[in-house]
Amino acid sequence: MRPAHVIGMTVGSLLLAVGPALAVPASQSGAISWTTADAVAAKQVAGSILSTTLGHDGSRSVYDVRIRSGDKIENVKVAAHTALEW
Repeated sequence: MRPAHVIGMTVGSLLLAVGPALAVPASQSGAISWTTADAVAAKQVAGSILSTTLGHDGSRSVYDVRIRSGDKIENVKVAAHTALEW
């Protein structure tokens, strides 16, 4: 008798697998990905990206990218539908 193969998955690995898909709500399918927002922000400010969050500024979806640049933390806003700095 052969042993059964068991595939284990934790909630953490499941979230890592679907994380990019969850970054942009389905109702905003025309939005850029968070990795694109990071790339746009990195062109504006040199440093290490600390976090990227999707939010709203009025009626527009905007990514807020926090970047450590030297001794300070810079916030770069990137429009989620145009990939332009906001």
